[in-house]
Amino acid sequence: MVRRYIKRTTKSNISEERIQLALNDVNNKNCSIRATAETYCLTKSLIHKRLKQHNSNENCNESAASEIPLAFYSFQSKYSSRQIFTKEEENMLATNIEDCSKMQFGLTYQQIRQFAYSYALQLNRRVPNN
Repeated sequence: MVRRYIKRTTKSNISEERIQLALNDVNNKNCSIRATAETYCLTKSLIHKRLKQHNSNENCNESAASEIPLAFYSFQSKYSSRQIFTKEEENMLATNIEDCSKMQFGLTYQQIRQFAYSYALQLNRRVPNN
């Protein structure tokens, strides 16, 4: 991939607010999934998947989930299960790399990858073999 790749599509720039409004419409029985998808310019599968996640959370905690409105549910990326570092650890790693750069001790991409790998090993994390 090119180092300075410029993304040309806005397909993934869907605001979470728009998704929540659509989910509330479907949940309140105002519209069908298909009509809501057309109204909010979303895909039917996205709305269906989010409703399924909401309903599975509701089945786990029926008493707690009924009191919490739909807007308070947060949805994560599908890659978060394979994530090695937490957000704090990742930010700390990024600030260390930036500090090295500011001290005129620039690191190559391979050195940064080796640094991140050794940091993950030091934290006793599971790291892929490649």
